[in-house]
Amino acid sequence: KRETVFQARTSWMERIEREEYRVLVALADMETLPSLMETAFAIAKPNKGEIVVVTVVEVPDGEPIVAGMALPRSVEEQLELAVRYGREQGMEVRPVVEIGRRISLALVQAAREAHCNFLVMGQPRQRSVFDRLVPSVVDLVLENAPCQVAIVYGAVHRAAINRVVVPVTGDANATLAARVAPAFGEWFNAPIRALTVIDPALNEADTVSRTAAAQAVLDDAEIDQSVDVLRRANPALGLLRAVGHGGLVLMGAPTLGPLVPLIGMTMPALIASRERNPVVVFSAVHEQRTRSLDEFFFSRK
Repeated sequence: KRETVFQARTSWMERIEREEYRVLVALADMETLPSLMETAFAIAKPNKGEIVVVTVVEVPDGEPIVAGMALPRSVEEQLELAVRYGREQGMEVRPVVEIGRRISLALVQAAREAHCNFLVMGQPRQRSVFDRLVPSVVDLVLENAPCQVAIVYGAVHRAAINRVVVPVTGDANATLAARVAPAFGEWFNAPIRALTVIDPALNEADTVSRTAAAQAVLDDAEIDQSVDVLRRANPALGLLRAVGHGGLVLMGAPTLGPLVPLIGMTMPALIASRERNPVVVFSAVHEQRTRSLDEFFFSRK
């Protein structure tokens, strides 16, 4: 299994170095399809990438998986709409159907088979406490994906986006968010605002160090601007105030652990719940280790 994952990672890294993007979009329902497609376009089109859309037909345990089985009409309609949506934007979209026992495993397999280096999927609405005890499809995909992953929270309406906001830290996932920010700025024709939130109680030396680290991430992403430093004791409130109406937020995921906690809401879910700002959370493929949400989303321990 490790060798297979290593080979898949090597393949998509080589494609990225050649500036070749193949983005897999995991379709779920008609309501979220436009948001997922817009996110995929933002990643793929500026990089002259390809789009593959996949719908998973889950077959319960005990029922046979039969080749050539008839697909539900809803599946066909989703794929047809995605293909049409792409053509309207001048992009060819290749539809794929995966049939399997588990949605998460089918998505991971589809990413491998299509040699994709990016997987775009939606985060379901807030689940009950009981549901949170069981790893979600998103959690399982993040754990096993052979490629980079983008999770979309909220509705992405292209005409409503007036800026791209990037909370910057030195974490690999947040660095990935910064690197794709110029492509999102180009697709949505919106300026980029890069910021980092630092606790005012932090000493001057650490403040300077964290600011320099955030600026280095911007420089590496070729974002020609200075990082906007916000001194806030409450990083969540600081970010919420800084986003503003119509801002699309790009941020890194925690490197270990589920995106949905047992109690409360994560920062992406909280921002998107206001229905004014969609959020895209990015996860790179790298060695994972435990760190707090505050440290991932803000320059704070």
